[in-house]
Amino acid sequence: MRAQTTSTSTVSWRSVAVAATSIVLAAAVYIVAVRTSAGQLVDQRLFEIVRSLNPVSEVPYELSIDIVTSPTLWLSVAAAVTALACVGALIARGRITRGHLLATLALLAYVPIVIGVVRFLRDHVLERPQLHDWITDAGNSAPSGHAAAVAAIVVALVLASPTIIRPWVAALAGTWAVVIDFQLVASGWHRPSDVMISTLLVIGCAALLPRITARTSGATVPLAGLGAALIVIAAPIAVAIYFPAPSAIVVSGGFALVLAALTWLSLLAGGSGVLTRRPGTIPLSQPHRSPAGV
Repeated sequence: MRAQTTSTSTVSWRSVAVAATSIVLAAAVYIVAVRTSAGQLVDQRLFEIVRSLNPVSEVPYELSIDIVTSPTLWLSVAAAVTALACVGALIARGRITRGHLLATLALLAYVPIVIGVVRFLRDHVLERPQLHDWITDAGNSAPSGHAAAVAAIVVALVLASPTIIRPWVAALAGTWAVVIDFQLVASGWHRPSDVMISTLLVIGCAALLPRITARTSGATVPLAGLGAALIVIAAPIAVAIYFPAPSAIVVSGGFALVLAALTWLSLLAGGSGVLTRRPGTIPLSQPHRSPAGV
């Protein structure tokens, strides 16, 4: 009897629950912040407060909005995701299988696909009613394409990373993303709700993606929590270096909390599996022998 390697295409109920909850929350933010008078008022006031802030020093190019459209960034991210995925596969199973390659391709494909979906929603599906005459920039800007891009980069890097270094990858990538998210508001490009909707959609739906390494187990739960905690702590501090104002800390802290919580939940959800051997079968490299040795 020869072993058969099959792809576990099933997705855990936890993954579906996280993705569905994130979509519902994103829809709720849109309905409240965009479709109601009170929501537009609060969202616009926060937008104006943050937009009035000026950085006390020049923000490095690597932390600026301009980096998001840099081809160098995207080539670097693709290379990093591929390298991290290969290392993770070797650590987890000692070899790189077709399942690992497919999971890596899924991560790489998720980034442009989810950005395209977010931009389609913003430009062709969602509308922003004019509920306050004093709001002059009344065009719909939700969800944010830039915020979706940086959130997708966080997803790809974190899910591709080996478990042991995942908290540190999450902390670095998540902090970087929050700094850019805050600048999208401070520069007047997007309202806070635009960023929040994108983060909820992109990172929440990432719970459905396949895993390069083994699913998160009880032993790795503390590491996932550590990564989330580091984002919540480091991101507002990084923003405060350039925008030392209470409002900057509050808004960036809110962005960090949502991003960190969703990243943590997506990791714990487990996603879908990689290629696995059916239980009770014999490796292909070993011939089957009867108990009598015949």
